[in-house]
Amino acid sequence: MPQHIKQLGRYEISRHTAETSSLSVYDAYDPEEKRSVSLGILRAAGSTASGLRRMDHPGWIAVLRPEEDSGGVPFLIMEPFDGKPLEEAVPLGRKLAFGEVVKILRQLAGALDHAHSCGLIHGSLNPAEILANDRGEVKILGLELEERPEYLLHAVHYLSPERLRSTPMDGRSDQFSLAVLAHRLLTGHLPFPGDSAVGVMFRIVFHAIEPSAMRALPADAQLVLERALDRDGQERYSSCGEMVEALEAALNKRTAAPPTRVLESPFANPLVTGVSMPPKILVSDSRHGVFLAEERPGVTWFNKHRKSLKLFGAVFGVCVALLSTVAYIALSTHPKPAVKQTPAPVRAVVPKDSLPQLPKETRPPPALPPTGRTERRRAAKPAPVKEPEVILKPLEPKVGHQ
Repeated sequence: MPQHIKQLGRYEISRHTAETSSLSVYDAYDPEEKRSVSLGILRAAGSTASGLRRMDHPGWIAVLRPEEDSGGVPFLIMEPFDGKPLEEAVPLGRKLAFGEVVKILRQLAGALDHAHSCGLIHGSLNPAEILANDRGEVKILGLELEERPEYLLHAVHYLSPERLRSTPMDGRSDQFSLAVLAHRLLTGHLPFPGDSAVGVMFRIVFHAIEPSAMRALPADAQLVLERALDRDGQERYSSCGEMVEALEAALNKRTAAPPTRVLESPFANPLVTGVSMPPKILVSDSRHGVFLAEERPGVTWFNKHRKSLKLFGAVFGVCVALLSTVAYIALSTHPKPAVKQTPAPVRAVVPKDSLPQLPKETRPPPALPPTGRTERRRAAKPAPVKEPEVILKPLEPKVGHQ
Protein backbone atom coordinates (compact mmCIF):
# COMPACT_ATOMS: atom_id res chain seq x y z
CA MET A 1 0.00 0.00 0.00
CA PRO A 2 1.58 3.37 -0.97
CA GLN A 3 2.25 5.82 1.86
CA HIS A 4 0.76 8.83 0.05
CA ILE A 5 -2.85 7.57 -0.11
CA LYS A 6 -5.48 10.11 0.90
CA GLN A 7 -8.66 8.02 1.17
CA LEU A 8 -9.48 4.49 2.32
CA GLY A 9 -13.18 3.68 2.43
CA ARG A 10 -14.87 6.53 4.24
CA TYR A 11 -11.75 7.43 6.18
CA GLU A 12 -9.66 10.49 5.27
CA ILE A 13 -5.94 9.73 5.74
CA SER A 14 -3.74 12.57 7.00
CA ARG A 15 -0.28 11.03 7.37
CA HIS A 16 1.70 7.79 7.46
CA THR A 17 2.67 6.94 11.04
CA ALA A 18 4.60 3.67 11.15
CA GLU A 19 5.57 0.58 9.22
CA THR A 20 5.65 -2.80 10.94
CA SER A 21 6.22 -6.31 9.72
CA SER A 22 2.49 -6.80 9.18
CA LEU A 23 0.88 -3.35 9.24
CA SER A 24 1.17 0.06 7.62
CA VAL A 25 -0.24 2.55 10.11
CA TYR A 26 -1.90 5.86 9.17
CA ASP A 27 -3.59 8.65 11.04
CA ALA A 28 -7.09 9.22 9.67
CA TYR A 29 -10.38 10.92 10.37
CA ASP A 30 -13.81 9.22 10.50
CA PRO A 31 -16.42 11.69 9.11
CA GLU A 32 -19.37 9.60 10.27
CA GLU A 33 -18.28 9.29 13.90
CA LYS A 34 -16.44 12.61 13.71
CA ARG A 35 -13.32 11.49 15.49
CA SER A 36 -9.66 10.70 14.79
CA VAL A 37 -8.63 7.08 14.36
CA SER A 38 -5.63 5.06 13.22
CA LEU A 39 -5.79 2.71 10.27
CA GLY A 40 -3.68 -0.44 10.15
CA ILE A 41 -3.49 -1.74 6.60
CA LEU A 42 -2.40 -5.38 6.32
CA ARG A 43 0.75 -5.48 4.23
CA ALA A 44 0.76 -9.14 3.14
CA ALA A 45 -1.43 -9.89 0.15
CA GLY A 46 -4.19 -12.32 1.09
CA SER A 47 -3.76 -11.70 4.84
CA THR A 48 -6.83 -11.49 6.99
CA ALA A 49 -7.63 -10.46 10.53
CA SER A 50 -9.45 -13.69 11.27
CA GLY A 51 -6.97 -14.59 14.02
CA LEU A 52 -7.22 -11.19 15.63
CA ARG A 53 -7.90 -11.03 19.37
CA ARG A 54 -8.47 -7.71 21.06
CA MET A 55 -5.97 -6.84 23.80
CA ASP A 56 -7.53 -4.92 26.68
CA HIS A 57 -4.30 -3.52 28.05
CA PRO A 58 -2.92 0.04 27.98
CA GLY A 59 0.38 -1.23 26.57
CA TRP A 60 -1.28 -2.36 23.30
CA ILE A 61 -2.85 -0.23 20.60
CA ALA A 62 -6.57 -0.94 20.99
CA VAL A 63 -8.12 -2.42 17.83
CA LEU A 64 -11.71 -1.32 17.47
CA ARG A 65 -12.79 -3.48 14.52
CA PRO A 66 -11.57 -4.95 11.21
CA GLU A 67 -12.92 -3.61 7.93
CA GLU A 68 -12.41 -3.89 4.17
CA ASP A 69 -12.64 -1.24 1.48
CA SER A 70 -14.52 -1.58 -1.80
CA GLY A 71 -11.49 -3.18 -3.43
CA GLY A 72 -11.28 -5.93 -0.81
CA VAL A 73 -8.24 -4.48 1.01
CA PRO A 74 -8.43 -5.49 4.72
CA PHE A 75 -7.51 -2.93 7.37
CA LEU A 76 -7.99 -2.34 11.07
CA ILE A 77 -9.62 0.57 12.85
CA MET A 78 -7.45 1.37 15.89
CA GLU A 79 -7.35 3.96 18.62
CA PRO A 80 -5.31 7.05 17.77
CA PHE A 81 -1.98 7.55 19.46
CA ASP A 82 0.08 10.72 19.09
CA GLY A 83 3.45 9.01 18.92
CA LYS A 84 6.05 7.85 16.49
CA PRO A 85 7.96 4.59 16.18
CA LEU A 86 10.58 4.05 18.86
CA GLU A 87 13.08 3.36 16.09
CA GLU A 88 12.74 7.01 15.02
CA ALA A 89 12.47 8.44 18.55
CA VAL A 90 15.67 6.68 19.66
CA PRO A 91 17.79 6.05 16.55
CA LEU A 92 20.60 3.51 16.55
CA GLY A 93 23.70 4.97 18.19
CA ARG A 94 21.80 6.94 20.84
CA LYS A 95 21.36 5.67 24.38
CA LEU A 96 18.97 6.71 27.11
CA ALA A 97 19.40 7.21 30.84
CA PHE A 98 18.83 4.22 33.08
CA GLY A 99 15.58 5.65 34.46
CA GLU A 100 14.09 6.26 31.02
CA VAL A 101 15.01 2.77 29.84
CA VAL A 102 13.45 1.13 32.89
CA LYS A 103 10.23 3.15 32.40
CA ILE A 104 9.91 1.95 28.79
CA LEU A 105 10.78 -1.66 29.59
CA ARG A 106 8.31 -1.82 32.47
CA GLN A 107 5.43 -0.79 30.18
CA LEU A 108 6.44 -3.25 27.47
CA ALA A 109 6.92 -6.11 29.94
CA GLY A 110 3.43 -5.57 31.36
CA ALA A 111 1.87 -5.61 27.90
CA LEU A 112 3.78 -8.74 26.84
CA ASP A 113 3.03 -10.67 30.03
CA HIS A 114 -0.65 -9.81 29.62
CA ALA A 115 -0.61 -11.17 26.06
CA HIS A 116 1.17 -14.33 27.22
CA SER A 117 -1.50 -14.89 29.86
CA CYS A 118 -4.07 -14.75 27.03
CA GLY A 119 -2.15 -17.32 25.01
CA LEU A 120 -0.72 -14.79 22.50
CA ILE A 121 2.94 -14.42 21.49
CA HIS A 122 4.22 -11.44 19.54
CA GLY A 123 7.26 -13.25 18.11
CA SER A 124 8.90 -10.27 16.38
CA LEU A 125 8.97 -7.37 18.84
CA ASN A 126 11.20 -4.54 17.55
CA PRO A 127 11.37 -0.72 17.81
CA ALA A 128 9.48 -0.30 14.51
CA GLU A 129 6.37 -1.86 16.08
CA ILE A 130 6.48 0.27 19.25
CA LEU A 131 5.01 3.77 19.30
CA ALA A 132 6.36 6.31 21.80
CA ASN A 133 5.23 9.84 22.62
CA ASP A 134 6.88 12.78 24.35
CA ARG A 135 5.45 11.77 27.75
CA GLY A 136 7.41 8.51 27.81
CA GLU A 137 4.38 6.35 27.04
CA VAL A 138 4.80 3.40 24.68
CA LYS A 139 2.33 1.07 22.97
CA ILE A 140 2.85 -2.08 20.91
CA LEU A 141 1.40 -2.34 17.42
CA GLY A 142 2.07 -5.95 16.54
CA LEU A 143 -0.78 -8.46 16.72
CA GLU A 144 -1.35 -12.17 16.16
CA LEU A 145 -1.57 -11.83 12.40
CA GLU A 146 -0.16 -13.82 9.52
CA GLU A 147 3.46 -12.86 8.91
CA ARG A 148 5.56 -13.90 5.96
CA PRO A 149 9.33 -14.50 6.19
CA GLU A 150 10.20 -11.57 3.90
CA TYR A 151 8.49 -9.19 6.33
CA LEU A 152 10.65 -10.35 9.24
CA LEU A 153 13.97 -9.26 7.73
CA HIS A 154 13.74 -5.76 9.22
CA ALA A 155 13.33 -7.34 12.67
CA VAL A 156 16.00 -10.03 12.30
CA HIS A 157 18.22 -8.51 15.04
CA TYR A 158 15.40 -9.00 17.57
CA LEU A 159 14.21 -12.50 16.67
CA SER A 160 14.76 -15.27 19.23
CA PRO A 161 16.78 -18.39 18.36
CA GLU A 162 13.67 -20.56 18.50
CA ARG A 163 11.89 -18.23 16.07
CA LEU A 164 14.78 -18.52 13.61
CA ARG A 165 14.90 -22.32 14.05
CA SER A 166 11.11 -22.57 13.58
CA THR A 167 10.77 -24.43 16.89
CA PRO A 168 7.93 -23.99 19.41
CA MET A 169 7.88 -20.59 21.14
CA ASP A 170 6.46 -19.26 24.39
CA GLY A 171 6.57 -16.00 26.33
CA ARG A 172 10.34 -16.29 26.82
CA SER A 173 10.76 -15.76 23.07
CA ASP A 174 9.36 -12.24 23.48
CA GLN A 175 11.63 -11.86 26.51
CA PHE A 176 14.64 -12.39 24.22
CA SER A 177 13.40 -9.60 21.91
CA LEU A 178 12.81 -7.32 24.91
CA ALA A 179 16.34 -7.96 26.16
CA VAL A 180 17.78 -7.03 22.75
CA LEU A 181 15.78 -3.80 22.88
CA ALA A 182 17.03 -3.11 26.43
CA HIS A 183 20.62 -3.59 25.28
CA ARG A 184 20.12 -1.15 22.42
CA LEU A 185 18.53 1.53 24.62
CA LEU A 186 21.24 1.21 27.30
CA THR A 187 24.31 1.04 25.06
CA GLY A 188 23.23 2.57 21.77
CA HIS A 189 24.11 -0.50 19.71
CA LEU A 190 22.78 -4.00 19.07
CA PRO A 191 24.10 -7.08 20.90
CA PHE A 192 24.25 -9.06 17.63
CA PRO A 193 25.39 -6.53 15.01
CA GLY A 194 25.87 -7.20 11.34
CA ASP A 195 24.88 -5.95 7.90
CA SER A 196 24.01 -9.38 6.54
CA ALA A 197 20.77 -10.93 7.74
CA VAL A 198 22.27 -14.40 7.38
CA GLY A 199 25.28 -13.46 9.51
CA VAL A 200 23.06 -11.96 12.20
CA MET A 201 20.85 -15.08 12.31
CA PHE A 202 23.95 -17.31 12.57
CA ARG A 203 25.24 -15.33 15.58
CA ILE A 204 21.88 -15.44 17.33
CA VAL A 205 21.39 -19.18 16.84
CA PHE A 206 24.93 -20.46 17.42
CA HIS A 207 26.80 -17.83 19.45
CA ALA A 208 26.20 -16.27 22.84
CA ILE A 209 26.54 -12.55 23.36
CA GLU A 210 30.15 -11.42 23.78
CA PRO A 211 31.11 -9.67 27.05
CA SER A 212 32.79 -6.87 25.09
CA ALA A 213 29.37 -5.86 23.73
CA MET A 214 28.21 -5.03 27.28
CA ARG A 215 31.38 -3.56 28.81
CA ALA A 216 29.69 -0.15 29.25
CA LEU A 217 27.06 -1.67 31.57
CA PRO A 218 27.40 -2.54 35.28
CA ALA A 219 28.49 -6.11 35.98
CA ASP A 220 25.13 -7.10 37.52
CA ALA A 221 23.23 -5.71 34.53
CA GLN A 222 25.46 -7.74 32.21
CA LEU A 223 24.51 -10.92 34.06
CA VAL A 224 20.79 -10.11 33.71
CA LEU A 225 21.05 -9.56 29.96
CA GLU A 226 23.22 -12.65 29.49
CA ARG A 227 20.50 -14.76 31.07
CA ALA A 228 17.66 -13.12 29.12
CA LEU A 229 19.63 -13.55 25.86
CA ASP A 230 20.51 -17.18 26.49
CA ARG A 231 20.10 -19.42 23.43
CA ASP A 232 18.22 -21.94 25.56
CA GLY A 233 14.82 -20.53 26.44
CA GLN A 234 14.66 -22.67 29.59
CA GLU A 235 17.54 -20.68 31.11
CA ARG A 236 15.79 -17.31 30.78
CA TYR A 237 13.54 -15.63 33.33
CA SER A 238 10.04 -16.96 33.87
CA SER A 239 8.43 -13.72 32.65
CA CYS A 240 9.32 -10.40 31.06
CA GLY A 241 8.36 -8.58 34.27
CA GLU A 242 10.84 -10.64 36.29
CA MET A 243 13.60 -9.80 33.83
CA VAL A 244 12.87 -6.06 34.02
CA GLU A 245 12.79 -6.15 37.84
CA ALA A 246 16.19 -7.85 37.93
CA LEU A 247 17.63 -5.34 35.46
CA GLU A 248 16.22 -2.39 37.39
CA ALA A 249 17.74 -3.67 40.65
CA ALA A 250 21.12 -4.11 38.95
CA LEU A 251 21.06 -0.60 37.48
CA ASN A 252 19.91 1.03 40.73
CA LYS A 253 22.74 -0.67 42.61
CA ARG A 254 25.24 1.09 40.36
CA THR A 255 23.49 4.46 40.31
CA ALA A 256 23.33 4.62 44.13
CA ALA A 257 26.85 6.12 44.19
CA PRO A 258 27.39 9.79 45.25
CA PRO A 259 27.10 12.52 42.59
CA THR A 260 29.98 13.46 40.33
CA ARG A 261 32.73 15.61 41.85
CA VAL A 262 36.21 16.66 40.74
CA LEU A 263 39.26 16.21 42.97
CA GLU A 264 42.87 17.21 42.48
CA SER A 265 45.21 14.28 42.16
CA PRO A 266 48.20 14.10 44.55
CA PHE A 267 50.26 12.97 41.56
CA ALA A 268 50.09 16.52 40.20
CA ASN A 269 52.36 17.81 42.99
CA PRO A 270 56.02 16.79 42.47
CA LEU A 271 56.77 17.53 46.15
CA VAL A 272 54.44 14.72 47.21
CA THR A 273 55.85 11.95 45.09
CA GLY A 274 59.33 13.27 44.39
CA VAL A 275 58.72 12.71 40.66
CA SER A 276 57.74 15.43 38.23
CA MET A 277 54.49 14.32 36.57
CA PRO A 278 51.96 16.20 34.47
CA PRO A 279 48.87 17.33 36.39
CA LYS A 280 45.90 14.99 36.24
CA ILE A 281 42.37 15.14 37.52
CA LEU A 282 40.60 12.39 39.43
CA VAL A 283 36.93 12.30 38.49
CA SER A 284 34.41 10.57 40.75
CA ASP A 285 31.54 9.46 38.53
CA SER A 286 28.31 7.87 39.78
CA ARG A 287 28.42 5.33 36.91
CA HIS A 288 32.11 4.55 36.57
CA GLY A 289 33.60 5.28 40.00
CA VAL A 290 36.87 7.24 40.41
CA PHE A 291 39.17 7.40 37.42
CA LEU A 292 41.81 9.63 35.85
CA ALA A 293 40.42 12.11 33.34
CA GLU A 294 43.03 11.01 30.78
CA GLU A 295 41.77 7.44 30.95
CA ARG A 296 38.53 5.86 29.86
CA PRO A 297 36.90 3.98 32.76
CA GLY A 298 36.44 0.28 32.25
CA VAL A 299 38.78 -0.06 29.25
CA THR A 300 42.17 -0.29 30.96
CA TRP A 301 44.10 -3.47 30.43
CA PHE A 302 43.67 -4.58 34.02
CA ASN A 303 39.90 -4.17 33.99
CA LYS A 304 39.61 -5.97 30.66
CA HIS A 305 41.70 -8.92 31.86
CA ARG A 306 40.69 -9.01 35.51
CA LYS A 307 39.00 -12.40 35.27
CA SER A 308 41.90 -13.84 33.28
CA LEU A 309 44.39 -12.60 35.88
CA LYS A 310 42.38 -14.12 38.72
CA LEU A 311 42.21 -17.43 36.86
CA PHE A 312 45.93 -17.31 36.12
CA GLY A 313 46.73 -16.61 39.77
CA ALA A 314 44.58 -19.53 40.92
CA VAL A 315 46.17 -21.93 38.41
CA PHE A 316 49.65 -20.71 39.30
CA GLY A 317 49.01 -21.26 43.00
CA VAL A 318 47.73 -24.79 42.38
CA CYS A 319 50.78 -25.61 40.24
CA VAL A 320 53.18 -24.34 42.90
CA ALA A 321 51.39 -26.40 45.55
CA LEU A 322 51.56 -29.54 43.39
CA LEU A 323 55.25 -29.06 42.60
CA SER A 324 56.04 -28.51 46.27
CA THR A 325 54.19 -31.70 47.21
CA VAL A 326 55.95 -33.74 44.53
CA ALA A 327 59.36 -32.40 45.59
CA TYR A 328 58.66 -33.20 49.25
CA ILE A 329 57.59 -36.76 48.42
CA ALA A 330 60.60 -37.30 46.18
CA LEU A 331 63.05 -36.09 48.83
CA SER A 332 61.42 -38.08 51.61
CA THR A 333 61.47 -41.38 49.66
CA HIS A 334 65.03 -41.03 48.28
CA PRO A 335 67.59 -43.19 50.25
CA LYS A 336 69.93 -41.19 52.41
CA PRO A 337 73.72 -41.66 51.79
CA ALA A 338 75.57 -43.76 54.37
CA VAL A 339 77.68 -41.74 56.76
CA LYS A 340 81.20 -43.17 57.28
CA GLN A 341 81.87 -43.40 61.00
CA THR A 342 85.48 -43.17 62.23
CA PRO A 343 86.39 -45.43 65.14
CA ALA A 344 86.94 -43.76 68.47
CA PRO A 345 90.61 -43.53 69.55
CA VAL A 346 91.75 -46.16 72.04
CA ARG A 347 93.25 -44.77 75.18
CA ALA A 348 95.77 -46.67 77.26
CA VAL A 349 94.80 -47.23 80.82
CA VAL A 350 97.70 -46.72 83.25
CA PRO A 351 97.31 -48.01 86.79
CA LYS A 352 97.46 -45.37 89.47
CA ASP A 353 100.17 -47.25 91.40
CA SER A 354 102.61 -46.88 88.55
CA LEU A 355 102.34 -43.06 88.44
CA PRO A 356 104.96 -41.08 90.40
CA GLN A 357 103.69 -39.58 93.57
CA LEU A 358 104.18 -35.83 93.63
CA PRO A 359 104.56 -34.05 96.93
CA LYS A 360 101.45 -32.33 98.09
CA GLU A 361 101.52 -28.58 97.88
CA THR A 362 101.38 -26.96 101.22
CA ARG A 363 99.59 -23.69 101.35
CA PRO A 364 99.53 -21.24 104.22
CA PRO A 365 96.27 -20.90 106.03
CA PRO A 366 94.04 -18.20 104.56
CA ALA A 367 94.51 -14.83 106.05
CA LEU A 368 91.66 -13.22 107.84
CA PRO A 369 89.99 -10.39 105.95
CA PRO A 370 91.13 -6.92 106.99
CA THR A 371 88.79 -5.02 109.18
CA GLY A 372 89.68 -1.37 108.60
CA ARG A 373 89.43 0.76 105.48
CA THR A 374 93.15 1.43 105.32
CA GLU A 375 93.94 -2.18 105.93
CA ARG A 376 91.60 -3.20 103.12
CA ARG A 377 93.38 -0.82 100.73
CA ARG A 378 96.73 -2.21 101.73
CA ALA A 379 95.45 -5.73 101.34
CA ALA A 380 94.17 -4.92 97.88
CA LYS A 381 97.63 -3.77 96.78
CA PRO A 382 99.92 -6.53 95.60
CA ALA A 383 102.75 -7.31 97.91
CA PRO A 384 106.17 -6.17 96.63
CA VAL A 385 108.27 -8.91 95.24
CA LYS A 386 111.62 -9.20 97.00
CA GLU A 387 114.52 -9.98 94.82
CA PRO A 388 116.74 -12.72 96.16
CA GLU A 389 119.96 -11.55 97.72
CA VAL A 390 123.09 -12.73 96.01
CA ILE A 391 126.14 -13.02 98.22
CA LEU A 392 129.39 -13.04 96.39
CA LYS A 393 132.22 -14.75 98.13
CA PRO A 394 135.83 -14.30 97.05
CA LEU A 395 137.40 -17.30 95.65
CA GLU A 396 140.22 -18.65 97.68
CA PRO A 397 143.17 -19.76 95.72
CA LYS A 398 143.77 -23.39 95.84
CA VAL A 399 147.18 -24.41 96.91
CA GLY A 400 148.29 -27.59 95.47
CA HIS A 401 150.31 -29.97 97.39
CA GLN A 402 153.94 -29.79 96.45
